[in-house]
Amino acid sequence: MKIRWRLTWYGIGFTALSLTGFIVLILILVAGTARQDQDELLGNIADEAAAVLATVDPQDAVAAVPPVAPDASSSDQPFITAYDDGGGVLYATGTVDGRPLDLPAAVIVETLESGQSALDSDGVRTQTRRWESPGVALGVVAASQATRVAENQVQGLFGFLVVFGVIALVATAIGAWFMAGRALRPLRLLADTTDNIGETGDLSRRLPPAHQNDEVRTLTESF
Repeated sequence: MKIRWRLTWYGIGFTALSLTGFIVLILILVAGTARQDQDELLGNIADEAAAVLATVDPQDAVAAVPPVAPDASSSDQPFITAYDDGGGVLYATGTVDGRPLDLPAAVIVETLESGQSALDSDGVRTQTRRWESPGVALGVVAASQATRVAENQVQGLFGFLVVFGVIALVATAIGAWFMAGRALRPLRLLADTTDNIGETGDLSRRLPPAHQNDEVRTLTESF
């Protein structure tokens, strides 16, 4: 393989390794940030819902799902589900596979005791908060959203970075090819001149001087 091709492949390989490390680092950081942003959004929704439930009589809540409610299996919209202290559904603005979110008893208990909790279940991310109507009742409210929302953000960024990486590699290959050719030009001139001297036998001819203080100059002076 010619030196020019070697230098070009070295440049492509180094760039590919650097881009791979960069892409992996960015994806790790964005994946964590996307989940944090989703948790913060759901936590705020749950806090607002708990504040509203604390001001109404739970008997006014209807254990039903609105006729047109988003389903987490096909919708990315966040929704809330209110429960009594026994885990019974009081009201839900969304469903999971056509049914209100099934919140595990352990999460109900943890939320009632500590005031909040979080879980992933059936492809849904949920933040829970305790609500309490003083002297009347208490329960749990859950704000939920499909986990694919955060995943889609990461996948979209990954697609962009892949396209960017391909463009960068092509640009690197072109740049490395031309730079390698420019760097090797004195060697080609040296080789052509020495071949010509050998063919003509004109030993009075001298090689073109090398202006840079590098290996090419040393080789020229040696010849």
